Amino acid sequence: MKDEAGTPLGMAGLSLSARDLAAIGQLMLDGGVAKDGTRLMSEHAISLMTVESTQSADVGLLWWRLPEWERYTLRKDAQRTLRERGVSDRLQHALLAAEGSTFASKSALMAHLSQQLGDDWQPLYATEITGRGLKIADLFQSQRGPVSAYAANGYLGQHLVVVPEQRIVAVRLIQRRESHAFPVDDYATFPTEIIRLAKSMPALAAPATGIGGAHDDVAVHTEIRSAASPIRL
Repeated sequence: MKDEAGTPLGMAGLSLSARDLAAIGQLMLDGGVAKDGTRLMSEHAISLMTVESTQSADVGLLWWRLPEWERYTLRKDAQRTLRERGVSDRLQHALLAAEGSTFASKSALMAHLSQQLGDDWQPLYATEITGRGLKIADLFQSQRGPVSAYAANGYLGQHLVVVPEQRIVAVRLIQRRESHAFPVDDYATFPTEIIRLAKSMPALAAPATGIGGAHDDVAVHTEIRSAASPIRL
């Protein structure tokens, strides 16, 4: 995908193999410096991608900032908020069914909505919640641990996760198919599972360049079919 001037739109529409995607993660891990020592991205650019944005603690510039742990619980005034905003009874019921539950990630919370509402939960949520100016924070209290990883996620469950402390770059790709079933095939818990795996490993000393870790990098392999073939993100 390119704009009218022919400039590639790097945020999406890339045709990449798993190895290509991992190379982007490695460049991120090494602070924009290639293996031969050539700086391909400035330190300022890396900082913009990883530092908390003014809009949300969840994101930098086009990268997710993943906490070591997080918890979501329904607010006591959630029902009143939903009624005041005119949210449909169907969606109110699905959200209020979360009362008494604790979700270990935003993905787990979204999976709950999928189970309650079915395959059409996303457009319904967009219309009834986002469209009414509501945010997750208006309905759920959240607690977050320290940021321990960064992620770039794509359509249908493409994942790139970088864990600086253990020098891990993890990739998950999936071939598009008509039988794709959300949320199972999206594997939304992949980043969380990579962080859990990383925390079972020893931390490594940080190099002079990069966003953390040491130069003995760890590649995490998952089952990837036709990994040599480009996958569109």
